[in-house]
Amino acid sequence: MEDLKSRVDELLENQEYDKALELLTENEINGEADIWTNSTTGWILGKLGRREEALEYLRKVEGEEEENPWLCCEIGWNLGALGKSKEALYYLNRAKELGRDDVWINSELGWNMGRLDRNEEAVYYLNRAKELGRDDNWIFEELGWNLGILKKYEEALENLIISEKMREPDAWTNSQIGWNLGKMGRDEEAVAYLQKAVDQGRDDAWVYSTLAWNLGKLEKNKEALEYLLKAKDLGRDDEWLNSEIGWNYDRIDQYEKAYEYLKKVEDMGRSDAWFFREYGWCIGRLEGDREEEALKYLMKAEELEEADSWLNTEIGWNLGKLGKNEEAIERLKKAEKQGDTSRWLYREIAWNLGRAKKPKEALEYLRKAEDKDNLTPWICTEFAWNLGKLGEVEEAIFYLRKAKELGRDDAWVNRELGWNLGKQDKYKEALECLRKAEKIEEDPDAWLYREIGWNLGMLDEFKEALEYLRKAEEMEEADDWLNSQIGWNLGEQDKYVEAMVYIERAMKQGRDDAWINGEYGWLLSKLNKYEEALEYFKKAEAEKEPSDWLLGQLGDVHKELGKYELALEYYKKLEEADPEDSNNLSNIADVLTKLERSEEAVEYYKKSEKKTAE
Repeated sequence: MEDLKSRVDELLENQEYDKALELLTENEINGEADIWTNSTTGWILGKLGRREEALEYLRKVEGEEEENPWLCCEIGWNLGALGKSKEALYYLNRAKELGRDDVWINSELGWNMGRLDRNEEAVYYLNRAKELGRDDNWIFEELGWNLGILKKYEEALENLIISEKMREPDAWTNSQIGWNLGKMGRDEEAVAYLQKAVDQGRDDAWVYSTLAWNLGKLEKNKEALEYLLKAKDLGRDDEWLNSEIGWNYDRIDQYEKAYEYLKKVEDMGRSDAWFFREYGWCIGRLEGDREEEALKYLMKAEELEEADSWLNTEIGWNLGKLGKNEEAIERLKKAEKQGDTSRWLYREIAWNLGRAKKPKEALEYLRKAEDKDNLTPWICTEFAWNLGKLGEVEEAIFYLRKAKELGRDDAWVNRELGWNLGKQDKYKEALECLRKAEKIEEDPDAWLYREIGWNLGMLDEFKEALEYLRKAEEMEEADDWLNSQIGWNLGEQDKYVEAMVYIERAMKQGRDDAWINGEYGWLLSKLNKYEEALEYFKKAEAEKEPSDWLLGQLGDVHKELGKYELALEYYKKLEEADPEDSNNLSNIADVLTKLERSEEAVEYYKKSEKKTAE
């Protein structure tokens, strides 16, 4: 046996493990095995990576010999290598209890603790190994790995960088450095290290997932998707991966694809606040007016955590799209109070205030959102819309023209510009814009026909005006305004009876102002119904300070009724308002003649002739 020991020791010294194993096996076949041969055979098999066989021999020794540190270490080492870390720890701890406390055993304890997610204990034992003198790249890599899992990223990185300096890092080390950098928000550096790992041949779902996660944070979403889909091809198909794929598709506005993956995540059972926020955000941007569905998920997120400014803005945005503008404003203003001072938020608040018929406050927020050096068509049109509602027509026109300069020249802009120009009595320009809108729109609505008709009427194009107003009448039930306009244009074409029908309709619908009473009086006068006409002219006069036109009509009807003194009174008032009106001067002369005030009459006839000649 001594000869065998000598020969085996010599072979082991030369690292000729296979030859040593042959001798020991031959000895065993001859029936001469003992504790020493079994221990040595087990040790050699462990060295050769034949762990299961190694354990068979070491277990034989365990059954025959009193427990000792060497045997416990050997069994523990092989069990750890087989992934049986829990059993390995039992034997390694027994060895420690039996007095072994060197670099090796503390390293093994640390390594196995790490595999069982007992990372705090792992760090303790690995640091003990360092104290005892271990100073190689392995110890720093292990410490880095465990510290990273404990979210001690700075310390983890320090250890991994030391390892990197000790030798050219392999794919594993580069991956770990990249992972920790990513956790620290140093995404550019993280990507560089993870890319090195890939270049070194690492080709698994973990590295592609981690690389994609950092690329996504850098807004390199297309690249991120490439790596996420590689990870999926390699078999990863969990909640995290599908969530990340969905999130990155959302960032590049591919909402249908994003929805496909996020729906899968929902089916997998994910139900945390992050997921509900992202899912709701995505659904809100899908075609088909799915704001109600989006809100369902956003509200679920709020149930799980108090709404921050982002969540309040998103809820507000969807409420606004549903026309729930007051609720939207409440949410968006909450976000403002929570510290969001973005132009986007101010724009959303302004938009909802406008729709809630609060144009003055809307303008306050638009001014906060406005970047005068970088105006956009959207903000210009919003300014114009709200200014128009406040009667600030000139400023509204400025912003609408600016929107056109910036490239927005659609039907809406032309409609709004036409409407505002009409308010400034610029009827020809208004018509140009409104007709352009008519050409752009496939199916013009009644509002557009009403506006075109109104402007044509103001240009005395009564026949064409009536055509447009009739189109509007065909499309919707006529209100008092439309009936008034149709009546007025009919009257201007001497169709007095038909005109009266429409004016009467408007009056039955509740219109009772100076204009309608004056118009009805005028139509009655055209039908020689002067007493009735006077009644309506008087109502018009009582409504507000009479216009030049109404003064003339009151003078005319009094003249027709033979009430010359009263007629003269109204004509004189008109003269004060407009001394250049030759027709009125002639009417004064006529009435003076009727009153037998010939000298004055002659004087006014001369004035009238002079003004006419001019």
